[in-house]
Amino acid sequence: MRKIRWFISILGVIVLLAAMIQNAEPTTLKLFAFETRLPTSILLLATSVTSFLIGGLVVGRLMRISDGGKVVSEPSRPLSEPPIANSPIHPPTTTQPGP
Repeated sequence: MRKIRWFISILGVIVLLAAMIQNAEPTTLKLFAFETRLPTSILLLATSVTSFLIGGLVVGRLMRISDGGKVVSEPSRPLSEPPIANSPIHPPTTTQPGP
């Protein structure tokens, strides 16, 4: 899964760079009373970075909500050690008196 994610990320960067190289002419940006002329490549880069950051924040927030803010996995330990007593994964055990 990690290799697929890297492949898609690298492909996205290559497509973005190709679009930036082909769109270097200046464009007028108007926002309310603000007006400026910037190369289209800079606007593409700013839009991509902004959307990446917003997407990362949203996904991180959703993952935190779905996990309840808890650590998903317990710390790794050697297989030779016994399970950690009274942990959420290994609740305390009680022994029943024999007959």
